[in-house]
Amino acid sequence: MSVYSWTQTLVCAVWYQRQALIAVTFLWHTQVGSPASAGAWMQPPSSGFSALDLRYRASQGRELGFYGSYGLSERLTLGLDLNDTSTGTAHALAFLRLPLRQGDTGWQIATELAVGANREAGQWLVMQRYGLSVGRGVQLGARAGWVSADLTRESRSSGTAKAWKLDAALGLNARTGRALAPMLQIELHRADDGPATFAALPSLRLSRRAKQTWLGGLEWRRTQGKDQVLGIRLGLWQDF
Repeated sequence: MSVYSWTQTLVCAVWYQRQALIAVTFLWHTQVGSPASAGAWMQPPSSGFSALDLRYRASQGRELGFYGSYGLSERLTLGLDLNDTSTGTAHALAFLRLPLRQGDTGWQIATELAVGANREAGQWLVMQRYGLSVGRGVQLGARAGWVSADLTRESRSSGTAKAWKLDAALGLNARTGRALAPMLQIELHRADDGPATFAALPSLRLSRRAKQTWLGGLEWRRTQGKDQVLGIRLGLWQDF
């Protein structure tokens, strides 16, 4: 790899880490429970979590995702990440999560390694992904919740398409006597040889049964050089 390529990769990594810090700088001090879906927290042994996510955009069609994780031990979580779109792209990944820092309070840190395949132009090719996740509980006034950020490096189509990705989320618990709880997710994607994409997803969570949460919200997506895209999203979280 040339000096220029190394420099470009380093600049991208620093830029995404800076965005993650900006997204979470105003959130701190807390000792509350973690969200089951966040990559910074290890899944407790012999327990699992699954999430279905459906998004629909009028100009792009639907996107369907499935995420599942299971705790084999305190230091090893295994999982699946599946995705399929009406435009023909898809991926299927198996991953393992390892702890870097886990505790009852403060920041939780974990790393994740994934391997599988992605579909592009009707062909399935090797895909790899590795990442670093951080998260912690937060307290905003009388509202408890969590904040998390996942920085990942993707290699798609047998290494011919590479990208950086940053996902950040802020979730608050429902007020006393209320059923709905708000959540905001931010997604940033930057291909090495393509434009950057930014998405904001404000949502509401509804927990009507123990260990089950419904999710509903909107999506605003913008890619450099292209028109903005609006969509809706529905989801279901399940602990087991």
